[in-house]
Amino acid sequence: MKFISTSKRKKTVTKVMAVILAVLFVLSTIAAILPTLVDAKIETVNGSTFLRVGLFYGDSAVSSLAMTSDTGFEIGTYDAASGFVPTAVFASYPAVVASVYEGGAGITTPEWNPVCTLADSVPTFIRASGGGNIGVAENLYTGIIEITFVAGALKVVNIADLEDYVKGVVVSEVYTSWPMEALKTQAIVARSFTLHNGTKHGSDGFDICATQHCQAYKGIATAVPATNAAVDETRGLVVAYNGEPALTTYHSSSGQSTESAGGAWGSDPQKYPYLCGVDTGFDDTENYRNGRWSYTVSASALAEYINSKPAYEGILQGGVENIVCEKREGSDYVYKITVSDSKGNEIVVEKSTQVRNLLYQYCKSACFNITTCCPVYASDNEEYILDTANMYVITADGPKTLSAPMGGLEVLTADGFKPVYSAGEKVFTISGVGYGHGVGLSQYGAMTLAEQGHDCNYILSLYYPGTVIADYRTLGAQE
Repeated sequence: MKFISTSKRKKTVTKVMAVILAVLFVLSTIAAILPTLVDAKIETVNGSTFLRVGLFYGDSAVSSLAMTSDTGFEIGTYDAASGFVPTAVFASYPAVVASVYEGGAGITTPEWNPVCTLADSVPTFIRASGGGNIGVAENLYTGIIEITFVAGALKVVNIADLEDYVKGVVVSEVYTSWPMEALKTQAIVARSFTLHNGTKHGSDGFDICATQHCQAYKGIATAVPATNAAVDETRGLVVAYNGEPALTTYHSSSGQSTESAGGAWGSDPQKYPYLCGVDTGFDDTENYRNGRWSYTVSASALAEYINSKPAYEGILQGGVENIVCEKREGSDYVYKITVSDSKGNEIVVEKSTQVRNLLYQYCKSACFNITTCCPVYASDNEEYILDTANMYVITADGPKTLSAPMGGLEVLTADGFKPVYSAGEKVFTISGVGYGHGVGLSQYGAMTLAEQGHDCNYILSLYYPGTVIADYRTLGAQE
């Protein structure tokens, strides 16, 4: 694909403006019937369910976007009643570029031959000629690309069939080599999550985004037969509760237990009773990527890290003196943490997701323990790490906790007794299991259960107790 320099581009844009004006009449007619999206809503078009997936918007909106197609392109209208209706066909164009230029925006060939202009704040719909796959920014998508020139940039949305979207999510969220029942589990969970959260980005003009804020989605370029089969074999199936698709939150991995929505976010337990802490009966985290982890950080470095966060800037003076972690009865997750310095300043954070965010650089989940240690050295200057929180000395009055190594403490070496001195500041070791918020399905846990011979129905009933598997297209008829 050939691109020209900025200076040449400006000259070329000037030359082609006359040509662009020639198509403005046609485009103004198209714009008059295009819908302006305020609140997005998952739509049924010709018997299929479609949704709008935000690819680039807000801070991620782009100034240019290359699109490719083996069959050329069609520009047209789109609505729920009629679907996509082409109004202009460019079957001989293997590539086009949408870009912002001085005074407006438009779609051209890579050689800057004009295709159409982009009206301000009015969506333009483009797809591969004949409805094939369309390449966008190095990814491959099905369906329609909706481009809107707004606030000086291009907002880009993929209007995709729900099942095609789920295929893109499954291949982006889990490993394609996993057992089929784990892939089917992910397909059902992704479909449920999508239908439950179908208006999450309604104020942005689409349904759901393509990042982990909603679900990872990069189109279908990397889809493989196994992941496609997992979606096809579970077509329409969702995790349902009270006749509606359930909120099927999921995370990478957890230990033997998962976290509750109440513990993680403060959600009302009665609203999502199936998002409770679950004892899975197994812990295979030592075999998971990021399943078990441990980080050691000095008191001063930890204070500096916490103080760097805007909400806690400058609160801690000097190093961290103490950390107190609290867990709810029956839960392995820290729901409350208190961090204090030697001057009495303290930071208190509640809800396990906020705890994890506070210490994000040093923990992968809120399922952790913290130990306090202090480096010391004997008179030969050889350093040791002592877990002073769990050390005791035997005195005439019995065992005493050793809160910190002080002068007068001696160790017996090959050369006799030698005094022990403090070699530096405290260090904290944060050790835990799992990766993510811990609520709902553990993706690695689903893999383990599938390897043990369990099917997707068993896996989903374990992680979402009280729910059923149903076809979302018949949920209303079952009420």
